[in-house]
Formats: sequence, C-alpha cells, structure tokens
Amino acid sequence: EVMGKDERVISVDSSYSDGESSSYRLISNGFEGESKSTWFSVSASVSIKGEGEARPQDYWYGSSLFYDKLTKTGIGAKALERVLRKLGQKKAKSGKYTMVVDPMNVGNLLSPMLSALYGSALQQKNSFLMDKLDAKVASDLFTLRDEPHAIGANGSRYFDNEGVATQPRAIFDGGVLKTYFIDTYNAKKMGVAPTISSPSRLILTPGDKDLKGLVADVQQGILVTGFNGGNSNSSTGDFSYGIEGFLIENGQLTQPVNEMNVTGNMITLWNSLAAVGNDPQPNRSWQIPSLVFEGVNFSGL
Repeated sequence: EVMGKDERVISVDSSYSDGESSSYRLISNGFEGESKSTWFSVSASVSIKGEGEARPQDYWYGSSLFYDKLTKTGIGAKALERVLRKLGQKKAKSGKYTMVVDPMNVGNLLSPMLSALYGSALQQKNSFLMDKLDAKVASDLFTLRDEPHAIGANGSRYFDNEGVATQPRAIFDGGVLKTYFIDTYNAKKMGVAPTISSPSRLILTPGDKDLKGLVADVQQGILVTGFNGGNSNSSTGDFSYGIEGFLIENGQLTQPVNEMNVTGNMITLWNSLAAVGNDPQPNRSWQIPSLVFEGVNFSGL
C-alpha cells in the first residue's frame, strides 16, 4: 500500500500481532473466578524525506478483540497520508489558542485526571483531586462513565484484580467528581470503604460532530495530533507537553506545526472544555472522542 507510491518514502515498518490470555483467581476474601480474552492488531509506520534533515514519521493501526472484525487493509495507505501531512512543519507564534485534540491523543490529557483518583495517590496525599468528591472540577460537558458490562467490547469485565464485582458508575457527571478508585488495601489504610481498583471501559458522553466538524467551528486554534514528551505534576495538576499538529485558521487546517509546548493546569484545562466530538476510536477501552478546549497556552516562536 505504500512502497512505490511516493519517491520520498524512506522506509515502511509493518507488523501483525495477536494474543490470548486467561486467568484464574482464588482470593482469601472468598472470591473464585476466571476470565479469558483475545486480541489482534496490525500496524504500519512510514518514514519520509522532508525538508533539509527532517525525516517525518507517522503510523496507523487497526485492532480488535476478534480476528474477523480486524481491519486488515488501508493501514499503510492511512499511515502514508498522515506522514505526508507533516511536510513543512514549523513553530507557530506563542499565545492562547483554541486547542482541538484528535481521538488518537486525548488519552494523554485524561490520564492525569484518572491517576489523581486512585487510592494509592490519595493515601499518599499526592493527588490534585484530593477532597474533591462531589465538587465541580470540570466543564459541564465532562460526563464520564465506567460501563464495564458491554458485550464484546474492549475493557469489559465482571470483576477487578481483587475479585471485586464491577458495576456501571459515574466518574464525572457534568464536571462533578462522583467517585474515586480505591482498592481494598488503600481503603483499609485510609479508613474508608473500597470502591474498585481501577476503571474498566470509559465512556465520555459524545457530542454531535466529528473532528472535521469541530475544526470547522474554530477561528484561531491548533489541532494537536501528537504529544512529544512532557509531564504532569500529580500533586498540583500543572502540566507541560510537547506537541505537533496543525494551525487552524478560519475553520481550516493550514500550517503543520511542531516543536511547540502546551502548558497549564489540569483542573483549569478541563474547566475550559468547550466541545466534545462523536468520534472515539471504536476498539479502545477508553471511548473518548475529539475534544475542544478554549484559551490554552502554547509556546512556539
């Protein structure tokens, strides 16, 4: 699908993988249970010759719990399409922009919010969401649920690693924090009731537009299509990430950008959530679509 399609192609790396796992648990609390799962994936990565010494690279993949539902064609072609968009990348001017994040990368922004909910972080007083239960910490658009019992879906399960039964639960409801992930070990140390050790299948209530529709509504912004390093402070929620993507001007993608940084605070960022897409990656356990955040700090030129 790639070789010979463009004279700038340097290399193509492709792979197929599959796996099967099973577990049996017998726990001192009286629980006994077993589970079994399979997975399949195919991927392609393409490197091309850019301007000067630049060697842009990008990838695409398909994955599924079942072989007959695995997308097996178009992977290389999509990877080539994505890398060709990177030609001519450069920094944009520093300032506040509307930030659009595609569904491939929104997990990088959600992860710190979830990590702050774990009993291990709360017990060590290393969470910026400590003592925030039933408090509003994000935008009204931020409604996130754990739906662990969807049949044939990645992330679904009937019990966690301690044998505690899973159940549908609200994590954030209209920006209000509704639960923590507290396992039995940390619950005993904290003197509180356990909930669940970790989430299973996350569903962010979607909007009515895909990524293209969200971009069309932005006058001046940056579409983030990749995070390149950086970190988030688990105690304060302050973050700094390197990014790449595209400048958005009057609803259109114009200049490819890279070597820029986005900085801020997680609570401030999620309070600035202005729009939610309808395009989560179908085979992920985190069903998180494209997101739009207003007034985000970017540093470049």
